[in-house]
Amino acid sequence: FFHRPDNEGSLCAIEKKFDISSRNPATNEARKKRDCHLHEAISSALDSNLDEQKRGVKTLMNLAAGSEGQDYQRKLMESNAVRALGQVCRESEGAKAKHFAAVALMNLAKIGQPYQIGIVKQDNSILKSLVTMARHDQPPLSTQAARTLAAILVRAKTYHSEAASQGALDPIFKLLVSSKSEYRQDGAAAALSFISRPHDMQYAGKLLDYIKDLMGISEGLMDGHDRRVDQQHSFSQYIGEALAYFTAFTEAAFKLTRKGVLEVVLHLAQTTDTVVQRWVAVVIGNLAKARANSVLQGENWSWPNLLTEVPLKETLSILSSSDDPQTAFAATWALSTLNGNEPTGEGVLNYDRSKCIKISEDGKTIRNDSNSMQTVFFSVPGGFIPDGRSAFFEVKVMEAIEVRLGFVKASTRHSLPPNGIGGKDPSSWSVDPFHPYRRTLKAGDILSALLHERNLSCLQSARDLGVAFDGVSDQDGLLPAISLLPHQQVYVNFGQAPFTCCPQDVDPYPLK
Repeated sequence: FFHRPDNEGSLCAIEKKFDISSRNPATNEARKKRDCHLHEAISSALDSNLDEQKRGVKTLMNLAAGSEGQDYQRKLMESNAVRALGQVCRESEGAKAKHFAAVALMNLAKIGQPYQIGIVKQDNSILKSLVTMARHDQPPLSTQAARTLAAILVRAKTYHSEAASQGALDPIFKLLVSSKSEYRQDGAAAALSFISRPHDMQYAGKLLDYIKDLMGISEGLMDGHDRRVDQQHSFSQYIGEALAYFTAFTEAAFKLTRKGVLEVVLHLAQTTDTVVQRWVAVVIGNLAKARANSVLQGENWSWPNLLTEVPLKETLSILSSSDDPQTAFAATWALSTLNGNEPTGEGVLNYDRSKCIKISEDGKTIRNDSNSMQTVFFSVPGGFIPDGRSAFFEVKVMEAIEVRLGFVKASTRHSLPPNGIGGKDPSSWSVDPFHPYRRTLKAGDILSALLHERNLSCLQSARDLGVAFDGVSDQDGLLPAISLLPHQQVYVNFGQAPFTCCPQDVDPYPLK
């Protein structure tokens, strides 16, 4: 916004309006010198002489890294620099020049989404060039090309199918077994970007094929002479998170299970890393949920016996005793569901049972392991909170992650927006510390929703943040509700235990 000349109030518009550049000869001269320097670098990058080409590309690489400030990075995108770098990647015979070009593109891509998309828009053959370099050139050029490809595709999701069809998945997933942590992080970021679109099942199958290959490749690294990957746990964490995303969909879970994902899960379960153990419990729970869904729907899917065999249940029994409460809950829930006793949650009125929403039998613990925000609302004595009555409930968060709590209209509870309750909409009212109070959240905070005299307020660890909405009313009554983000777990208290901060002058309607 600040650099586009067509935006009123942008730097360019202000300079043009007040003629700042012409009033300051020094600034004007500096800009001319800078632009000349940039154009010279672009011309050199396109030179047929390899030494001159390398010099020009190296200059562009330094500019893309921010050596002369953000203004230069913007100028690179506005000039022909990206096309020049793409041409070097395609046509240059100099390995050094191609390497510098790949680094320059990666530096630009890591600035943010507009740059990632802009790179591909300016040169629509750049993805193919990077895939070719990553697959056919020798290290370190091939590795750098893979890192650049990963950096571009992290946010440029509209180009995933095109990149995958050109063979981009292979170099991206090979980054996961690099001995360098930063390379593994680059590959994982792109991999998780791909799996955030799990409706495309060709990615699911591809992902598991690579995972199994990588698990075989990394066997020696994790169990033998070189323990660098095992010590940092990043590889296992990335694989666990990837599988958690995919197994949240029944169809994907079934296809992945047929391909032998449980062997991978059991291998991951051997680690002592708490984060990996949590992903293992989540993944097995998702698979058990998918199996239960297929039985309920009368679908004749042939699930492998491994899903109910002793090693899997032994793993869950061990994880259910974990010191990490999230791991322990996910494992306990998975074990019950595998045994055909999925906890239904006392007092939970409605939630999408096709999703991986996990609720304890007493309804006090709720976990969302689906891939999107999910809303759960709760039953109350008499069916709903009478219009005009006060109400109060608490939610304890386990991590500093946004959670929304509030009340939904009984008459429209089945037509909530897909992104959950948020603020004020035709069906609900909700609050959280950031909306509308602009306060941060920390692990262990107890958030409370207070409905009193038709005003909705939020309390954060006993501190009253004030009234967020007035006129909270529905002639058919209201129901308490919460919306959780993916992989979020909370404790709820509707009066099963003494409230920590209910105002003394409020007589809340009994929700228990």
